[in-house]
Amino acid sequence: MILRVDAYHESYRLLLFSPFWILNCTDLKIDFQIENNRTFIDVIEIPYLICPENIASETSKKGQIFIHESEQSDTTVAKLSEKFSLDVIKSTGLTSCKVSNNRIYMICVDIATSSFGLTKLVTLSPAMVIINKSTIGIEIIETASDQKQNKCESINPEQLIPFWPRNTKDITARIRYADNQITSSPFKRTQKHRALLRMDDEERPAIFVEVTATDFDGVKIIFEDYEIGDITFTYCKLLTQ
Repeated sequence: MILRVDAYHESYRLLLFSPFWILNCTDLKIDFQIENNRTFIDVIEIPYLICPENIASETSKKGQIFIHESEQSDTTVAKLSEKFSLDVIKSTGLTSCKVSNNRIYMICVDIATSSFGLTKLVTLSPAMVIINKSTIGIEIIETASDQKQNKCESINPEQLIPFWPRNTKDITARIRYADNQITSSPFKRTQKHRALLRMDDEERPAIFVEVTATDFDGVKIIFEDYEIGDITFTYCKLLTQ
């Protein structure tokens, strides 16, 4: 914490503040590094207050992220992300962190300045999230060359979860209903579009998928219920098996 004393008319004003608030909205344990000062950030819903050494210096402050994997992972392979500036009024962007098995995690870094101008509010969140707005539980699986690459991730109705793809080159995925083992046709998970996925289910023959993507705050994949007559296929592409 920093204690700042300002002369105000014939009195003094004392301000006690932290120059950085770090909020971890991912499900990952990370280190947040400012210059040579590293702080462990756990998966909790309250911000960490950070006051690095030499905070009063006029040098530009840069941040970096390091991801902790499971205890069995080779931590010598993991690397700090590229540096990003903290001396901004407001900024949103993506940074990448390399870990073992050549896996790369993409993190969205949102930086805002507090109303009194002394604290930077840094929010870390997944670059890709899955939002299930349908009324049924679903499971999503990453695919590469039409082959499954990872375990299925379950998403309950009205739930939002982070999605950490293992493959950054082949950009497709499939889904299935939680009570059905037959998967949908593959769909692109990083290209902005809206489509109707055909599902092998008599009661729910299709489901909407909408992908929104930007270069600065990542990808959102949204699933919604479909009922016959909802739309015309002029505006929505039908993806079949």
